[in-house]
Amino acid sequence: MAAERKKLEKQRKELQGWIASSKSKLANENFVAKAPPKVIEDAKAKLSEMEERLARVEETLKSLV
Repeated sequence: MAAERKKLEKQRKELQGWIASSKSKLANENFVAKAPPKVIEDAKAKLSEMEERLARVEETLKSLV
């Protein structure tokens, strides 16, 4: 159980970093202005997917307590 918790905490940290980076990129006016709409759509979709994964990881961590 401790190993599973450690694995999930590592995964949570990685997801949080990715989400923060992605939000920063999407908040950058220069990126949004210059990127093709498809790239922005893909970035938003990936961000949403990562947020959902983070929520599942956090729920699993809560259930391990």
